[in-house]
Amino acid sequence: MIIAIADDITGAAEIAGVALRHGCSVDFSINSVPVDNHADVVVIATDTRSAAPSVAQETCRRLCRQAMSLNPQPLLFKKVDSVLRGNVGEELSAILGATAFEKVLLLPQNPSRGRIISGGRYYVDGVELSKTAFACDPEFPAHTSEVSKLLHGSPSAVYIADATTESEIQSLVKQAPPSTLVAGGADTFAAFLLAHNAATAASSPFNSRLSVNALSGPLLAIQGSTQSRSLVATPPFCQFGGTEITMSDDVFHGAPPQTWLLHLKREWLHSSALAIRIGNHRAMGADYASRLRQLTAIATAELVDEKTPSTLIFEGGATAFTALSAMNWTTLSVEGEFAPGVVALRYGETIIVLKPGSYDWN
Repeated sequence: MIIAIADDITGAAEIAGVALRHGCSVDFSINSVPVDNHADVVVIATDTRSAAPSVAQETCRRLCRQAMSLNPQPLLFKKVDSVLRGNVGEELSAILGATAFEKVLLLPQNPSRGRIISGGRYYVDGVELSKTAFACDPEFPAHTSEVSKLLHGSPSAVYIADATTESEIQSLVKQAPPSTLVAGGADTFAAFLLAHNAATAASSPFNSRLSVNALSGPLLAIQGSTQSRSLVATPPFCQFGGTEITMSDDVFHGAPPQTWLLHLKREWLHSSALAIRIGNHRAMGADYASRLRQLTAIATAELVDEKTPSTLIFEGGATAFTALSAMNWTTLSVEGEFAPGVVALRYGETIIVLKPGSYDWN
């Protein structure tokens, strides 16, 4: 059994989708390692990317202790953000201290999505990271493209390798000895499954691809990522002819949200589909990001209380984690993928679609 620990819920869902695509049975857990489990892959979603470094480290240590109570030498993978946002170095350091791993092979890049590391610098579709929209991330703006400077709190035992193709990642992962923790993005996790024969040893293979056209209304979309683009013309939204509301500047900057929330409720009660956008504001820091997460969580909970959606779409991992936790929707099943990285979970009768803000639907 492979145990994969992710630093946010969309990243966890993304690699759950990768495991499904490779024919593995998958269990999805939030913040704990399930004791009685027989799946090929257990994916654990946390919210450590946005946590204080000390909290992120303790979460990783706790999950490692739980994993080692089931197996003293667990087959462990650490999922990190593909552009190294969050407490990546601190979390890797905590895992090294809590386990028998001696080194870390860190491959965050996803060549399948045009994200590569070459000459120690990060590129997205041929553009240096610091010149992309990631420079405007409200919590972790990318002010540099040099990967060694993007990684905070990293121990010397962490090796960040250049790789510009999926085959290069597969070769690096295959060569990693058992004493090395492999960490990275979705392409690296796919290589990890292949290196450990998880894909061919899967107990319940099936086709994980879902059709966007099969989604039903009412549909509620919460776009908490500054990388989000308008959903109006996208397949899951345009078929319902819904409404899109962008957060006003005054609410974004801290004005009381009551009038805005009432407006959302009125629209939601009379709409077959509603999308709420944070908007593409410039980076304002961690305090802004935390307040916006809490505000979107409150909005989501109040709207769901007014009318339960058949489809609930989240763009932005921290937003999804905060909102689902606020509603106590913490036991989720994995349904499949609409596209690589765009994954469907289920809670009761509601399909929950988790989509990184910078990813497309196909």
